[in-house]
Amino acid sequence: MSKLSQLQGKKKKYTIGDIEIELYPLTLDEMGLIEMNENSSQEAQIQQSKKLLTTVLKKAIPDATEEEIDNLGGNYLNELMTAIMDVNGLNKQKKGMKDVIAERQQAIRDKAKTTGPE
Repeated sequence: MSKLSQLQGKKKKYTIGDIEIELYPLTLDEMGLIEMNENSSQEAQIQQSKKLLTTVLKKAIPDATEEEIDNLGGNYLNELMTAIMDVNGLNKQKKGMKDVIAERQQAIRDKAKTTGPE
């Protein structure tokens, strides 16, 4: 492995409800799952959130079923989303989720400008 392996995100343990879950950070390819278009319909935003939760939870708990994920209690969703933002280094600021997401989207756009199309 190269030196870059030291710059990869690190997994972290979180207690959600009564269970301990070790969450893994998103890869660059998966970071788009965090993006939320506030002009999207509520249904589209829910589906985007579900994709994010499914991706993260399947990494953490590979034998989790779609049904289990679909039936997560609403009281745990905020804890899970907060943990997902944290493991991805997006909770460092004391800002609202929209602000954090907007900043991340801008960083991705800025990076795309500097690296150019492939």
